[in-house]
Amino acid sequence: MGKHSLVCGRTQMEFDIPCQLVFPERHQEKPPSNTIEEALKEPYGSKKLEYMAENCSSIAVILPDATRNWQNVSSMAEAVRNTLGPAEKVDWIIGGGQHKLPTETEKELLLGKALRKKDRVFCCIPEEMSDTFHVTSRGNPVTVHRKVLEADGVVLTGGIIHHELAGFSGGRKGLIPGVSARESIVRNHSFCLQKGGINPACDCGKLAGNPVNNDMLEFMSIVLRGKESFLLNVIPDESGLPWRYVAGDPVKAWEEGVEQASALQLLSVEEKADFVLVSPGGFPYDMNLYQSTKSISAVKGAVKKGAPIIMVADLEDGMGPEGYGDLLKKAVEDPAEVMATLENDFTIPSFCALKLVLDSKDNPLALVTQNKNGIFFPGKIYDTVEEAVDSEFTSSEANATGFLLKAGNCVVVRSEK
Repeated sequence: MGKHSLVCGRTQMEFDIPCQLVFPERHQEKPPSNTIEEALKEPYGSKKLEYMAENCSSIAVILPDATRNWQNVSSMAEAVRNTLGPAEKVDWIIGGGQHKLPTETEKELLLGKALRKKDRVFCCIPEEMSDTFHVTSRGNPVTVHRKVLEADGVVLTGGIIHHELAGFSGGRKGLIPGVSARESIVRNHSFCLQKGGINPACDCGKLAGNPVNNDMLEFMSIVLRGKESFLLNVIPDESGLPWRYVAGDPVKAWEEGVEQASALQLLSVEEKADFVLVSPGGFPYDMNLYQSTKSISAVKGAVKKGAPIIMVADLEDGMGPEGYGDLLKKAVEDPAEVMATLENDFTIPSFCALKLVLDSKDNPLALVTQNKNGIFFPGKIYDTVEEAVDSEFTSSEANATGFLLKAGNCVVVRSEK
């Protein structure tokens, strides 16, 4: 009970509610923090990055796009370029998958002071994609940015958090969906569907038996075959801020990073809650509704059936990708039709829309935002947390106990009972 706050966009939203609140806790010892430079000096399962500079005539470095700038991308880019040293030139590829192309301002933000005179910057446009004429064992065509195929040294950067489809982000996701063609991305992500529903193996924190993850790993092995390769990934803690870095072999270093991410990001509450108040973690996690809703999936395992989930998000960019609002409305009106459409033509926005609607079936959803204009949501929308809590509960629920989660897009909460 009493006054609390949640980060909302670029500011804090304060509120005072009469309900009892608990805070999810980590039950593993928090791994120590480190720096990018320390990680680069002690790579997992590979030679140091300097070896690539000395032995490769063409080097491609893959960066996340601006929607992932929580990863402190420019610092990783600068550290990689400084380590590569006198390499004559580096091709930088901004890996946005199916996201919109980066603006010139965003490119500068991502690269910081990393660029050298002869370096070149590329974005993921269809004309830049090349077919390897290989397919994975699941039938996914391996089509990727041509500069990745031309390079004899490839560096993957990114961040590791729990991921709804792939189990964890980072590692192989730098290649797919990062710098892959749409046909490869769509085919890979469609492996999450199973018998008219979503495969339960495709969920946050699940890797074993996860067909999306397994296809990504095989895809990466095909692309990187015969090349020198290196990974640098950042791992945020429960607050959503960078805490640790891992570097080295793209598989072995990523696997080590996943262990660290599990220790940092898996939180628990003693028993399932009567309600949840959750923030995606502020900007850029809550820049639009499309980005924000992973925070709802993050808490589903720690609330009672029928318990309301109240999300606080700024949404300065509104709904997100063009057409996402229409997809969400269609998912509300006829989820079976959207599932059938996904089975024939899988798209990430359609999947995310359907997933949000399915999440609302067992738990009513509420949204608190000051940017209501143009927002469609499968639940009620409120101006304040107090208004949402007062409306979602009856007087008989005055003793309800909920939990408060401050960075839902980075963590997963489970119940011990």
